[in-house]
Amino acid sequence: MIFTTAFDHYALKAIKFCAIDYLLKPIDLSELQIAIAKAEKRLNREFLNKNLEALLYNMKSGSQNNHKIALPTLEGLLFVNVSDIIYCESDGPYTKFFLKRPEKIMTS
Repeated sequence: MIFTTAFDHYALKAIKFCAIDYLLKPIDLSELQIAIAKAEKRLNREFLNKNLEALLYNMKSGSQNNHKIALPTLEGLLFVNVSDIIYCESDGPYTKFFLKRPEKIMTS
């Protein structure tokens, strides 16, 4: 999270909430760009870590029925058992995953 406020006394609260950055208003454009770059870096690292966790899980499980795949969605990563996927449908840059349960997942 990037916190923005006109009051510097909220900085300690932001730090307690594990803020990526803390910007005082009026916001300096270069500081905002740096904060966004930090946030992107952290999100990419978290995405990589979750993908590695799924890979390790798949390698440790003896059966292919337990293998999972990480699907990036607007809400974040969803881990789905590969055996639960019935089929996928492509639509330009998007893919819909149709599952055994009455649910479909849209990824980009």
